[in-house]
Amino acid sequence: MLFRSYYLTLCGYSPLQIGVIITATLLGSGVMTLGAGLIAYRFHNRTLLSAAALLMMLTGIGMAAVTDFWPLLIVAFVGTINPSNGDVSVFLPLEQSLLTTTTPAPSRTALFARYSLIAGLAAAAGAQAAALPALAAPWLGLTDKGAIQAMFLLYAATAIAVLAIYRSVSPALGVDKASSQPPRTPLGPSKRRVYRLAAVFSIDALGGAIAADLMAGVVIDTATFQHPNTTPRTLRVGAELRAAGAPLSDISRRIYRTKPTAQLRLFGMVLGRLETAADGRRSEEHTS
Repeated sequence: MLFRSYYLTLCGYSPLQIGVIITATLLGSGVMTLGAGLIAYRFHNRTLLSAAALLMMLTGIGMAAVTDFWPLLIVAFVGTINPSNGDVSVFLPLEQSLLTTTTPAPSRTALFARYSLIAGLAAAAGAQAAALPALAAPWLGLTDKGAIQAMFLLYAATAIAVLAIYRSVSPALGVDKASSQPPRTPLGPSKRRVYRLAAVFSIDALGGAIAADLMAGVVIDTATFQHPNTTPRTLRVGAELRAAGAPLSDISRRIYRTKPTAQLRLFGMVLGRLETAADGRRSEEHTS
């Protein structure tokens, strides 16, 4: 979440533009998930999952190659990069619907518990991987922006492995053995309940994830409300975002107080050679 906002800041976008792109990401994920629920019954789950993996690969390539606002907005809307820490993309409902066909009903609770645990651990590993660009940039001679673009290419490469896994799924999974005919309606009597739950989950994602991304843009633009461009309106917006769940202290710490080891060593070398004059009112440092 903050990783994506930081990248958009490096691309030179304003907090408003960052908010628009993040909002497009959320809306696109919601539309795609609802669309999958409406048409998934017409196709085999393996086909839909393979298509989602291909879209994931194109998303990674697009995020790495495109930096102009409008093309990037389109990639954000139709792509698979999630707008929040939780997985709200099209993969989750397709995988869960496929899991129900792999085990008898009494064993499904345990199966979904294992599935959720593995998904949570994978998400935690992905969050830790957000530090890779800062660690790899000095070794590879890349800028922060270039290192993040390399991460997007790694995301696209991961999609190839995901596609291979999905293609190895047995065609027999997801097929109703009792009937070869597809159901007449995708949801049936539960349609209204599913739509209400989807709306609730969308509001929850909007309140937390989007507020955090918008707060990151404000913090970067105002240097944690310290620059002269901080106005009473800025403080009111910050207060509203904080009330919506944006973790201000965590955002500030990650952006301004967390530095890679190589950068800290450079700071130490510079400060070690610092010379002062005019009773400390002037300082000089020479580094070759």
